Amino acid sequence: MNKLNCTFSEWQQNPEVYQINRMDAHTVTVPYDSEETAKRYIIKDSAYYYSLNGNWKFLHVTCPKEAPQEFYQEGYDVSAWDEIEVPLSWQMAGYGRKQYTNTAYPWEQEEEVMPPFAPQNYNETGSYVTEFELPENFIGKQVILSLQGVESAFYLWVNGEFAGYAEDTYTPSEFNITDYLKNGRNKIALRVHQWCTGSWLEDQDMWRLGGIFRDVYLYAVEPDHIIDYRIDYDLDPGYREVEGVCRLTYLSQQHPATALRIFAPDGVLVFETEIPKGGSGNKNAEIPFALADPLKWSAEKPHLYTVVLLTKTAEGRVKEAVSGRIGFRKLEIKDNVYYINGRRIIIKGMCKHEIDMHRGRAVPYERLVSDIKRMKACNINAVRTSHYPYQKEWQDLCDEYGMYVADEVNLESHGTWFNDQKEIGITQPGNEMIWEDVLLDRCANLFERDKNSPSVVFWSLGNESFGGEVLASMYRYFKENDPTRPTFYEGTFHCREYDFVTEFENQMYMRPWEMLEYTKNDPKKPFISCEYEVCPGTSLGNIDEYIDLFDTYPELQGAYMWSWRDSGLLNYAPDGRPYAAYGGDFGERLHDDIFCCNGMLLPDSSDTPKVLAVKHAYRNVNIRLVHAATGRIEIYNKFLFTNLNEYGLVWEILRDGVTCAQGEACMDLEPLKKGRINLWKTSPVDVTDGHEYLLTVSVTAKKKTNFSDIGFIDCVHQMSLNHPYPAYTVSAKKSGELKVTRTFGSLFVEGKDFKIVFAARVWGTLASYQKNGMEYLQKDMKPNFWRAMTDIDLGNGTQIRCAPWKYAAKKPVLTSFEFVRDEDRVLVTACYDLLTDPAAKLITIYSILGDSTISVEMNFEVPEGLPELPSLGYMLQLSPNMNRLEWYGNGPIDSYWDRKDGTYAGIWKDTVENRFIQYVRPQECGNITDVRWLTVTDGEQKGLKFWGRDLLEICALPYSPDQIEAADHPYKLPEPDGTYVRVNWHQMGVGGDDSWGGIAHDPYRMPAGKTYRFQFYMKAL
Repeated sequence: MNKLNCTFSEWQQNPEVYQINRMDAHTVTVPYDSEETAKRYIIKDSAYYYSLNGNWKFLHVTCPKEAPQEFYQEGYDVSAWDEIEVPLSWQMAGYGRKQYTNTAYPWEQEEEVMPPFAPQNYNETGSYVTEFELPENFIGKQVILSLQGVESAFYLWVNGEFAGYAEDTYTPSEFNITDYLKNGRNKIALRVHQWCTGSWLEDQDMWRLGGIFRDVYLYAVEPDHIIDYRIDYDLDPGYREVEGVCRLTYLSQQHPATALRIFAPDGVLVFETEIPKGGSGNKNAEIPFALADPLKWSAEKPHLYTVVLLTKTAEGRVKEAVSGRIGFRKLEIKDNVYYINGRRIIIKGMCKHEIDMHRGRAVPYERLVSDIKRMKACNINAVRTSHYPYQKEWQDLCDEYGMYVADEVNLESHGTWFNDQKEIGITQPGNEMIWEDVLLDRCANLFERDKNSPSVVFWSLGNESFGGEVLASMYRYFKENDPTRPTFYEGTFHCREYDFVTEFENQMYMRPWEMLEYTKNDPKKPFISCEYEVCPGTSLGNIDEYIDLFDTYPELQGAYMWSWRDSGLLNYAPDGRPYAAYGGDFGERLHDDIFCCNGMLLPDSSDTPKVLAVKHAYRNVNIRLVHAATGRIEIYNKFLFTNLNEYGLVWEILRDGVTCAQGEACMDLEPLKKGRINLWKTSPVDVTDGHEYLLTVSVTAKKKTNFSDIGFIDCVHQMSLNHPYPAYTVSAKKSGELKVTRTFGSLFVEGKDFKIVFAARVWGTLASYQKNGMEYLQKDMKPNFWRAMTDIDLGNGTQIRCAPWKYAAKKPVLTSFEFVRDEDRVLVTACYDLLTDPAAKLITIYSILGDSTISVEMNFEVPEGLPELPSLGYMLQLSPNMNRLEWYGNGPIDSYWDRKDGTYAGIWKDTVENRFIQYVRPQECGNITDVRWLTVTDGEQKGLKFWGRDLLEICALPYSPDQIEAADHPYKLPEPDGTYVRVNWHQMGVGGDDSWGGIAHDPYRMPAGKTYRFQFYMKAL
């Protein structure tokens, strides 16, 4: 055993030393003791796999100089040390500092450090120790230690001997430790530095954590073990016949006889061959193979073949079995369009971070399986591993379930450049060739691990690292090693000199009209965006505009949404309640606030309404009504490889929201084709009878899959059979005389069983609404032009730009208050000047009918010079006991003017509490669009009913907008003191292009310089 040399300062000052004694990167080749076990491809079932996960001894310090110096020696007493679970980010065990930053390096403001040096004063360092008994069946074999993920640099000792060093947080580091081992008890020690020179390349938008966060294990191999294999193949021009070669790399210079066997997805052996024992001096061998018309791999049909490699003794006995899964598919760019197996890809993508609310970067396997099943159920077909390689288990799941993966190198240096920068300057890596070797190593670590994965359809060079010669070298690495897959990178949008490193036009957060403009200017590349439609809190507006473009223009081939899950971490309120924390919640000075929370899921993986919105936007089937009388519909099959005979249609007709007819239909429609069918011969309803009729069609699966059951709904479409929507008008009903009394400060209108009171002198508002002696209003009903700011609102400055509307209705100036008693009603008119500059003028007209119905009509003159309106309507505060909702309108999830995806009209029920979404930061939520009628009642069905001549928006929550805005976390919200009902013409759209300046698109805004008119009815129940 040769002694290894190191200075123990590699982590701090020498970026050109990024590994010592680490094995070359390779695909997973943990051996099995039988062919049958190998076919299952579960490495933890191997007899030669030994997990070192569990409790390790642990000592944490914040300064590397304070770390123990001899702890790796045999006999060093660590009994007084703490124990920590491995894998786990150590901050999640209570050590060190949890810190979230976006572009800023986490050591800024604390230590003056310039690239390539790492901080020395505050740089959390963990010393780990574990002991194990070497399994008997490992004796006499080569033993490899595999550390799948360590953040971010570590030194390794085995039985007191220095055995290696490695960086690159997110790819495996493996060491052949055979010569360091002994029979019986063995000791492994690691010193882990949270930051190293390579951390300048790891400035991803994320929580900054440290420690051993992925699996640690040993595996034992024969001296002539197959340490790596690569499956290269090509499909013929008809995408049928496969010719390929399996390229093998052995540990030894003389390889054993080796058999290649390939099994179809159903387990049937479809190919086998064998090569004899090889001569000395060559670790490599090749085995050619051919398959006639194998099943092809795609995200829709992820057919996987199992490769088993058997090494044999001279007598023909199996020594070892190595296995993996492959899929056959062909990727091509032709005429600026990207194809898989001859079909144009549309990326219906999602970005995600590997983060767990409780465990940091140590994401359990069960979470991975849950995530991919839920993604598939949302019609997501692509994932970007933003912004580093994910654990290998995730890549295997993408192969198995079907995802188009942008596999990303562990690189981001956003903190070394600026968005308006033109020259490379001090950008890292830029043209600083000191980074070339380490980044080529990171490319190799990614490529060699995932090269056989069919789901990898792009090699992504990293994220937000500008341009430069180092990126050019990375590009050349991938093209030289794998010409079958294109490269993918966004950063050169800012540095067009290096645009050649990406084979796609890739710009983040382009607006729909900007994408359209790209198609009109002689595009030279297919367009796929690595990030679009950021999803914090209540968001995801106008996603349908993007999808329409992707469906229409060949060069526009989709994008990856940001992002899958809020990256909140567990914290505890002063009273002990757990909550999801964001930047600043742990007392850190440098942070980027809530920018880490922009997911479709909450940190605890709970759904938000955005899940159904994305599911509908990413649907695989479009349906439109052609002829109402015959129920003739046109169906467009957007699948690339799936006939719609695998799905059925379930339809129903709603009469004023209630099912009055239903049925089923069959489809047989080839991919990318349109067809028409009749749902009925004779219309089962008379659509001219004055009622509203809606046709709802659901596309349902006939077969069970690995992510869904029979009956799984791919999408729901709803169409009107008698458009437009018939207005709900109310005729006055004589129910006794109306008595009107005017006092100095009030106006009383009384009927048979009700009394209505207006604050006539000061406010002119509806102050009391009583029926049978019961009060229905806790406070005056007032006009309202505000909503609790969403994350996107705050990002684009709505709270500043539109601030006049927050206060405009709190103390309006009553300019006149009049009433007129008509034959069958009482008309009350209140006129106001609002405290805006210039003054907006508001007229509210109340019509009180004899059955207690109140018509409320707004005439609102908004002069030029004022900002757009966040909301336009009235707010009522009801008793908190009135917390039951029923409505005829869009449901089941909340919806907004620019985000109705995933909703359809029907009669729905919910509670006020459920309508409030527990976003990490409280904000506007729970809105209902296209409301025909809505009731808010208590347990005895007493409450209010609302409806209008036109469709309304209504939001009923247990908190007011002011209460929501005053709380930066849900636990800070007060106990509900009422049910707050906002009846609106509209509130402005929620937007979604980005969350730092993007606003709702013009059709979903309410600008000044207009007069708005809006009306609704309300009635006590």
